[in-house]
Amino acid sequence: MHISKDRYTVIGRAVSSAAVNLDNQELFSTVLETEGVNLAVLLKDKVSEGKRIKITGRMVGYYCG
Repeated sequence: MHISKDRYTVIGRAVSSAAVNLDNQELFSTVLETEGVNLAVLLKDKVSEGKRIKITGRMVGYYCG
């Protein structure tokens, strides 16, 4: 995972992906495993379990640890 200011790039393996409705838009809540950390991300397309993907975007959220 590479983080620069508010942007990030993540390469990880999809653990799960489920459809969610957010503001009348269907997105896929996808859990990625990367560097021993699980991240939940919202994607426009469903990702198959076990598939390795690279995503880049803006990070928002809360740390709960």
